[in-house]
Amino acid sequence: MNNYLSDIDSLKILISLDKTRSIGKTSKDFNLSQPAVSVRLKNFESKLGLKLVHKDPNGTTLTEAGKTVANWAKTILDLIESYDYSIDALKESSQNNLSFGASQTIADYIMPYAIKLFRTLNPNSAIKLDVSNSNQVINKVLNKEISVGFIEAIEIPRGLHTKVIGEDELYPVIAKTHKFGKKVSIRSTDLINSHLIIREIGSGTREVFDKTFGHLNFQMSPTELSSTTAIKAAIAAGEGIGFISKLAVRTEILNSSLKVLKIIDPITHKPYTLTRHFRAIWLPETLLNALESQLIKLSREVISQFTADEIQAAISD
Repeated sequence: MNNYLSDIDSLKILISLDKTRSIGKTSKDFNLSQPAVSVRLKNFESKLGLKLVHKDPNGTTLTEAGKTVANWAKTILDLIESYDYSIDALKESSQNNLSFGASQTIADYIMPYAIKLFRTLNPNSAIKLDVSNSNQVINKVLNKEISVGFIEAIEIPRGLHTKVIGEDELYPVIAKTHKFGKKVSIRSTDLINSHLIIREIGSGTREVFDKTFGHLNFQMSPTELSSTTAIKAAIAAGEGIGFISKLAVRTEILNSSLKVLKIIDPITHKPYTLTRHFRAIWLPETLLNALESQLIKLSREVISQFTADEIQAAISD
């Protein structure tokens, strides 16, 4: 099949000539010499195998075949122009949309503030947040389902860029009515026969817990819940010990509805500190756009504004 559309410029010249009926005027439209326009038209006729142009003393006109080709060309070029506009609109729309993933603690307690700041700076941008646990966010980035993710996992797979956006700490939390409710601290061995309420495997919270206390031979199966809110409700309603981000339990500690325990290492007699980092992750080959980079920066600023000072004061009371 012959590719008659390969010479778009000649089609444009033909359309112009149909309008101007002058080689001289058409050559000025395209900033070409008159001989150059004549040669291009002659070559185009040869390529199509059609007589397109007729010259007479009154000027240069198109033959019937030339007029037909010019009309078809107008339709085609209008479609090409529409296509170009559509691509530009699609690019603009894509650049104004922000789609990302976040683990639950980050999604629930950091992103509401970061997104509010982001919307203030970008009122016309659409935001889509995919909430799952840290492992799921990592897999979605690796599978290119999302370009950037926010996680609290300790172990980061090779092949991912990562940027620390803040630090967090997990608090052992109980209800005031718990059997340890009147204690300030317990030994880690006291956890062995306790009812634990923890996040599911794959979450950043569970990863920190397992790394710290995974060596203990627990006698009771823990209650696993995939929601921090559900864990707080279960702690308040029962006899369980939960491990929750200081950000997630901040309000409950300040209003004294829940209590933070210290867990002491029986050998060193020092309290355990369950710390972790919040991170932004993306693939090395992914170039973060301006909106994604801005969200990372805003999230970091939000975390830096949170302080545990008043929480520590409440714990000490």
